[in-house]
Order: sequence, then C-alpha cells, then structure tokens
Amino acid sequence: MARMQVTLDVFQNAHRTMVLDNETPWSHPLLYRNFMPRSMQADLLASEQPTSAIECLARLQALIIYQTIRLFDDDTSARLAAAMTMPALRSSLTYFLQNVYVDDTLAFGNPPISSLLEEPSSSSAADHGLSRDFWQTWIFEESARRTIFLAYLLIRIWEVMYIFSNNNDKAEQEKKQQMRKNHKCDGRLGSSHCWYLSSHLWQARTRYEFALAYAEKNRFLIRDLDFTEFLAFGYPDDVDMFGKMVLSASMGIEAFQNWCSARGGM
Repeated sequence: MARMQVTLDVFQNAHRTMVLDNETPWSHPLLYRNFMPRSMQADLLASEQPTSAIECLARLQALIIYQTIRLFDDDTSARLAAAMTMPALRSSLTYFLQNVYVDDTLAFGNPPISSLLEEPSSSSAADHGLSRDFWQTWIFEESARRTIFLAYLLIRIWEVMYIFSNNNDKAEQEKKQQMRKNHKCDGRLGSSHCWYLSSHLWQARTRYEFALAYAEKNRFLIRDLDFTEFLAFGYPDDVDMFGKMVLSASMGIEAFQNWCSARGGM
C-alpha cells in the first residue's frame, strides 16, 4: 500500500479540507460558491436520490467524504459502519452515471479565446453560441469526472481492505472468496473514465486565469489511467494534487518523484 500513501493521506483529510476550504482535489472550490446543496447538509442515508445534476454530484461527493471518515478510522465500529453504507455509495454512483450526462466542453465547445472572457449573458458571448457559462460548466464537468473516478477508487480500496480483513465468520469468508474471484485488475478500476490533468485550469480562480490557461498551458485528457502522452510532454507544474494522488499510486511514489526530477521539478 506504500504507493497509495499520498492518496490515503488525502482521503483521511478530505473532510477537513471540505469544511475549511470548501474543496477537495475532486471538488472544485467554486463548484458550490452560489449555494450549498441539500446533500451536504441532510441525512444522506435517509434522503432520496436528488433530481438535479448538481445535487446528484453533491450527494456522491458527500458519500465519499462520509465513507473516508469511517473507512480509515482505526475504530472497528467505524469500519463496520463504512461497510454497511458502501451500498449507498455504489447506488449513488450508478444513479449519477445513469441520470447525469457529463459532456466535455473543452473538446467539443472549442469557443474563441476572447469569448471565454465574456459573461455568458453578454451579446458577444451570444454571438459565439455560448448560452451557458463556459467556465462554470467546465468546473461542474471536471468535478464530476474526478468524483466518478474517486468513487470507483474508494470502492476498490474498500474491497481490498474487506478481502484481507480478519473475519472468521463462515458466511463472510465465503463472501470474500467470491469477491476474490470477481476482483480483476484491469487497470481501469472496472469502468472506463477520464479526467483532465491540468493544474493551470483547475487552479484558475477567475475567468481571465482560466482563459489564459486554456490558451497557453498544457492540458492532458487522461483516459483509463493512460499517462503516455503526459509523461512524454508534460511537466511537474502541470500536476495538481489530484494528479499527484493518481500518478503516485499508478507509478509508485519514487518513480513519480524521479520523473519530476528528470523533467526539471522538485
């Protein structure tokens, strides 16, 4: 689990960063700047699945936070609670995938750079066909892409922890045996996924910073953990905390540090 240390550290502190900074590496700090969704405040297990896209995402993110608090607690009862509520995370992930369409604005929108600086309600933005806020749309899309990946990752971490847990109950042992048979390492966490590796886009805090990063900085679409293009052409300053989590887990911490050093970082 050594190569997972960065990821585990982030998971263990996710609830603190969400409360203090209103962000995690998979939830953009401006995602909820206009309002706080009910899912972040309500009893998740008692509430029904929401209908709006932003509320669906908030519920999934809240369940991830909920699970990280319990899953990585040394208290046995907390881990038991995590196991009992894992189906809620699975069902919320499935519901999100089935009911919320996550487009790729950067790939298909391709608006002129000048239009990114315009408010979507302005006449100039309307002339370019931007009826919605390009930047805010991307914030939602990228938060969703990262959250989907993290949900799959957290579920897989729990499965591994469960399989190797000390439980001599016969029924549990049979369940673990079946999980071992079904547990395949396909390099994709069991499902296709993608997200952008670009600290410049993710860390932009104004429309101008986002437009500048879009025009001048690297961005890499990481699909199914394929880092080939990034490792060949990327640089350490392209990597934000989410990228560091995934790269260190995928490559190993030492290999990732060696790559950074070879590319002029650290």
